[in-house]
Amino acid sequence: MQKAGDGSTVAQTALSYDDYRYLEKLSREVGSHFHALDRNTLYTANRDISYYTVHESYVATIPLVFCEAEKMDPNTQFLKVMMIDEPAVLDRAIARIPAEVKEKYTVLKSAPYFLEILDKRVNKGTGVKSLAEALGIQPEEVMAIGDQENDIAMIEYAGMGVAMDNAIPSVKEVANFVTKSNLEDGVAWAIEKFVLNPDHSSGHFPAR
Repeated sequence: MQKAGDGSTVAQTALSYDDYRYLEKLSREVGSHFHALDRNTLYTANRDISYYTVHESYVATIPLVFCEAEKMDPNTQFLKVMMIDEPAVLDRAIARIPAEVKEKYTVLKSAPYFLEILDKRVNKGTGVKSLAEALGIQPEEVMAIGDQENDIAMIEYAGMGVAMDNAIPSVKEVANFVTKSNLEDGVAWAIEKFVLNPDHSSGHFPAR
């Protein structure tokens, strides 16, 4: 987790080079493209670089580098690695991932074509908790909005957990409230309702 203003680190828990090698090899075994991110670079060892890897590099404005896995600097610390592919291909790959991998790491879908794999201690819930503690904010004063599986932990942590109308069912199940879809400015609508024009005066969101 970084400060947007100066890029300084607020909190960080990374995967090791050994984790990277193990998971990169696993991606080949289960039949998925793969990439990995450190603080400054997006790496792939796939010679047939996935469109979704190029897309991630573009959207995140982070340089994309091809590097064979065995030539990667063993001192590199990876913030996360991802299996990425066409949704049907990725779903087949996910079904082949051994249960022990899901026990050892945080494994969550962030989009139909992205499967994120992180240190077991890392998810959006722990990230929001760390930020709230650094700012002296109580969970009851936090609102979190999401639509995918990787948003569930932060929605459960927040005093007001909001699901987008286009969210997957499991996100809606844990949310306090379902806002409008992303095509209807659902985030802005929720902020307007609960932050700018709240119908409560305690400074905390209503209890679940």
